[in-house]
Amino acid sequence: MIFYKIELYSEITEKEWILVYRFNEINELFLILSQYFFKVPSFPSKSFGKVSNINELNKRKELLDKFFNVK
Repeated sequence: MIFYKIELYSEITEKEWILVYRFNEINELFLILSQYFFKVPSFPSKSFGKVSNINELNKRKELLDKFFNVK
């Protein structure tokens, strides 16, 4: 199984959170958020099978990084 670590920091409260999720769990969160917020960036598409090689894994990581760094 592949997990992605998400590090969050609030400048207001100066608190930090570290979350660890699978891609499908992040996608489910995106679907929920997109129902309540209009300006949610596009989420990277899921692949049809398991991510089986390092190139696919790196590409998915890069797309998730872009998704979470949209301002």
